[in-house]
Order: sequence, then C-alpha cells, then structure tokens
Amino acid sequence: MAGVDEEDSAQDVIRCSICDDDTPKLYCNSCAIGLCKSCTGEHASSDPMTKHDIVAFKFREQMPSAIKCSQHHLFACELFCKQCKIAVCSKCISSRSHRKHTLGELSKVFRGKITEIENDLENIDKYILADYNRIKTQLENTLEVIPKRYQSVRETIQKEEERRIQIVRDQAQKLQTELDEAEADHVAIYNQEIQRLSQGLEKVTQEKQRLKELRRSQDIHLIVRHHSEIESLQQMPHRKSRNFPAFTPGTFTDLGQLKLFRFTIPSYQIPFYTEIEDDWY
Repeated sequence: MAGVDEEDSAQDVIRCSICDDDTPKLYCNSCAIGLCKSCTGEHASSDPMTKHDIVAFKFREQMPSAIKCSQHHLFACELFCKQCKIAVCSKCISSRSHRKHTLGELSKVFRGKITEIENDLENIDKYILADYNRIKTQLENTLEVIPKRYQSVRETIQKEEERRIQIVRDQAQKLQTELDEAEADHVAIYNQEIQRLSQGLEKVTQEKQRLKELRRSQDIHLIVRHHSEIESLQQMPHRKSRNFPAFTPGTFTDLGQLKLFRFTIPSYQIPFYTEIEDDWY
C-alpha cells in the first residue's frame, strides 16, 4: 500500500512468538523471535542460562535477505552443512549430495559465527595486542639500558688500565675489543627479538582488520567458513636473553706477578615470558 512504511508493513504480518496475539515491538537477537511488551519478561526469565539480547524490533539483527545457493542460483539457502562448511538449499538436499551430513539452521550458524568473530575482536583488543605491546616495550627499554651498562664496565676497565703498566694496557685493549664484540652481539639479539615481536604485531593487526571487514561484509558464505586464529595468535614467541658482562679486577701475587683482570659473560638463557619482569631488565 502506498505510503506505508516497509517495516510497519512487515510487523502487520509478524506476531509475537509467545502469545501469537500481539504485534511484536521488541525482538530477541539471541533467540531470533519477535516479542510483544507483555511477553518480554516471561521470555527473559524462561532460560536463565541464556543471555537474551532484547532490542526494539527495528534494531533486530537480521540474516541477509535472499541468500542464494552457490550451486542452484534460483533457490535460497536455509540450512548449513557442517561437514562441507557451506550454506545449502532444498535442491542440494534433494540431490543427495549432502546425504548423511549434519545440517543446521543457517540463521543460528550465522549468529554463532558473528558471536565468534566479535569474541575474537575482543580478545585481540583486550589481551593479545596488550601482551605484544607490553613485551615490545620491555625489550625496547632494555635496549636503551644496554649501552649504559656496557659503558659502565668500559669505564671500570679504563680506570684499572691506568693503574698498571704497559702489559696491563695491552690486556685492556684486548678486553675492549672482546667487550665491543659482546655488546654488538647483545644488541643484535634484542634487535632480532624486537623484529620478531613487530612481525607478530603486524599479523595480529592484519587479523583484526580482516575480522572487522568480515563482520562488516555480512557475507554469509565467508562468515560461516570463518576459522578462529586466536589460539595461534596468543602463542607468544620465546626469546633468547643474555646477561650483562661482569668485570673482575686483577691482583699481584707475593712474587710480584700480575694476574690480569678480565670480564666474563654467562651463557645464553631462554626464559619464558611471564607477568614478572626478568631481573636483568
């Protein structure tokens, strides 16, 4: 009828799913049913284990209209084949191509996948990105400390060098070379780990964008095929760490012989990430 709002016209036909008597003003997205105001309380309390998302009827979540079958273009899909991971129509079922397969209601599968996508997005925002950024910040802070710590050892070596004769100066020069090599190796280790974390962050950010675009697309064929990558994204990479060098000053023996000073660097460690910062940060 001219001048009649499309949504109001639809509501003239749809009735309350409980009393079947009144025009639904509300809608339960969780159960995909229309409700009149009188039956809303009864429905919300009917299943305490379900979180009922009740909204105004015009704000209801709807399946994309006329989901055409990818195989039989003149038929609409109403079911979902859990083995084949595709939406199917009555023609697909009658052709026996999905014989003995488990079929589910397409609207329920669609809503379930939407919920899974939203949960994935929430996990990325609340936890995964936070973990990556926290670890990356720790590594960057440690990287800033490395030159200062090495410089501290370097200054100690230089002071000890000045107290000794030329043999000590020769030894000090040797130690400086070894220390420079150790520092370069130490810095390289942390640069590599920061690069790995940056790559991981990029993957997480790309997955987040993909999920947003998938959620926004409302493409039923893509959405029902969605496979969550959260488990692999939550696996933080292990990292190698290396302790800072320790300096040992030399001493003279009773015979006047010099035991040259030296520095040592403990072997590599491979710690797991924890909520408590390592003591060498």
